[in-house]
Amino acid sequence: MHRLFKVEKFRGRLMFRIFMLILLPLLIFRSLDFPINVDEPLHFNHAKDVLEWYRTKGEDQSCLETPLTNLKYYSQSVDNLTALICRVFPNSDEYMVRHITGALFAWLFILFSGLLAFEITGRYRTAILAGVAFLLIPPVMGQYGNNLKDISFGAGYVFSIWAMIRVVKLLPRVPWKHMLSLAISIAFLISVRVGGLIIFPYLFLFVGAWLILKNKFSIFKGEGKRDLYRLSAQFIVVLVAGYFLGLVFWPYGLIRPLSHPFESLSMMENYSILIRQIFEGEWYWSKFLPDYYLAKWLLISLPMVILIGILLYGVHILIRFRIISYSELIVIFTLLFPLVYVVIIKANLYSGWRQVYFVAGHIAVIAAIGVESVISYYAKKRVIAGIILVIMIIASIFPVIHYLRNPGTAYIHFNVLAGGNQKAWSNYEYDYYLHGMKSAAEWIDEALEPGEDPKIIASNFDVSLYLNDRADLQIKYVHYDNRSEAAWDYGIFGINYIHPDQLKKDMWKPAGIMKMVKDGYDIPVAVVIKRDDINDFAGIQNARTGNYSEAVELLSNSIAKDPNNFLLYEYLAESLYNSGDTISCQTFVDSTKEIHPWSEKINMIDAKLDYDAGRYETALKKCLNILEDNSNYYVILPVLISCYEKTGNLSMARYYQEKLIEREKSLSVR
Repeated sequence: MHRLFKVEKFRGRLMFRIFMLILLPLLIFRSLDFPINVDEPLHFNHAKDVLEWYRTKGEDQSCLETPLTNLKYYSQSVDNLTALICRVFPNSDEYMVRHITGALFAWLFILFSGLLAFEITGRYRTAILAGVAFLLIPPVMGQYGNNLKDISFGAGYVFSIWAMIRVVKLLPRVPWKHMLSLAISIAFLISVRVGGLIIFPYLFLFVGAWLILKNKFSIFKGEGKRDLYRLSAQFIVVLVAGYFLGLVFWPYGLIRPLSHPFESLSMMENYSILIRQIFEGEWYWSKFLPDYYLAKWLLISLPMVILIGILLYGVHILIRFRIISYSELIVIFTLLFPLVYVVIIKANLYSGWRQVYFVAGHIAVIAAIGVESVISYYAKKRVIAGIILVIMIIASIFPVIHYLRNPGTAYIHFNVLAGGNQKAWSNYEYDYYLHGMKSAAEWIDEALEPGEDPKIIASNFDVSLYLNDRADLQIKYVHYDNRSEAAWDYGIFGINYIHPDQLKKDMWKPAGIMKMVKDGYDIPVAVVIKRDDINDFAGIQNARTGNYSEAVELLSNSIAKDPNNFLLYEYLAESLYNSGDTISCQTFVDSTKEIHPWSEKINMIDAKLDYDAGRYETALKKCLNILEDNSNYYVILPVLISCYEKTGNLSMARYYQEKLIEREKSLSVR
């Protein structure tokens, strides 16, 4: 019997190794065609600055001067590694290097997830199931090549939990090789993101719980002290080595190693940058999303096969009253704790659940154990086991089809609970990483023949990364909503950060569409447009310089040609107001509010018209409504202050006057 077990274990280990060996080249091959996500240039350029800090022995301070991006707080060792590779091999394709590196760390993520599953169950079949389950999570696998910070952090997180479980299992006499493995995993995790410090309290918690659950307090007495002294020395090595080695590739952490990492951790937990997000069809600032935001995203974006696996896991434990092993308990805790913690501290979450992708390995492991345990339980009842297996295979087909339909935008996945991708569009953030821009840029690269006359291309992404350094094309960063404020010839825009009301009413499409890039569900993710004239730009320039009569004429004509360009409505309303034509302005504002009721500027002009007419209470209510919808719309404060003064509420006037002064001070510091 023992020999049979050893043979089974050998076969299982061999199959797992074969699975991982086959997977590595496939991941690398797929990564070669990955799009460049919107964050990559930011992190890669910062990584170059980090290398300069080391090269100049700290004289070049560029990597420490990041007031807008806050990147000095990011340890990002893997990004730094890719910058180093590109420096050593200067002719290499920078983003191909990054994407291959992403594939390697995605492979490690899957590897350690499989090893974690084996550590809990003792079965390599479960390890393979965990690897397959991981591959079937599109939100993660759809961006494994170009999201180095989240994927590599996830690999480090699973690595450290796996190493920790191996240590806890062998307490109180742990071989040094396991302790060193834990130290290396912690060092790597901290080197990627300072949030890796969470492993230290985990370690103290699980060792303390082991003492209580196993009643091992004898370690403090008599001969047990020998184990205690050895264990204490080992943990000191793990803590010191894990902490300080994790700072080696992080300049900001190295400068003040005992304070800056914790300052960075505090900054990450209270991330101040606000981003507009679509959630449940509404328009939110990221800091004010509902508490269930993360849970809802997990529920609607994980494929049903994973959710079924997790459900089977829970049901199997409840029905059989199976005792959960301590190792299993550690995995469950390190899965749930981060998810609960970010909700408790009201962390600034956005763009789905990518800030917690590091638990994807745990999710895959739990789903795999769920499937494995139920199939094993019904092994003798082949009909039941067969039905369960068929259900899981059928459920697995859907994410595979999703990958095939959406090779470039596979990370955008919504299951049947969200009504699929078609129903999710305009109700949830879609292509937030702008993967669709790759196809759009490649299309215009072929459509525009190289010529002597340079063309200006406006875009909300640096599409020059796709345009092979064409000298005849000048790229200008322009937000989609503000496209009329700049001069350009062609536009390439990703369809994101657009008000859901515009998307739902199909009132977002610009004039002059040359190409609409769609995903496999016929949903637009990017658009290429050609500008026929610059009357809209000229109208805005006239509005800014006080030539209101000319602005009104140009903007009115431009709106007739481009009726979905709501920015033109705002400038026209402002021009009518500033010209003193209050009757025409009020008429135009009323009609515009029916089209764009969410426009803060239109509503502010409406409030100003009421104020000018002496309707102070009405103007006050409109100002407060604007602030309720957008608490960051500070330009309304002067109007609001005046309304409070006119209505005799001087205390509230002073309150908002102080807020306005604070706002002006913060802008001057920036």
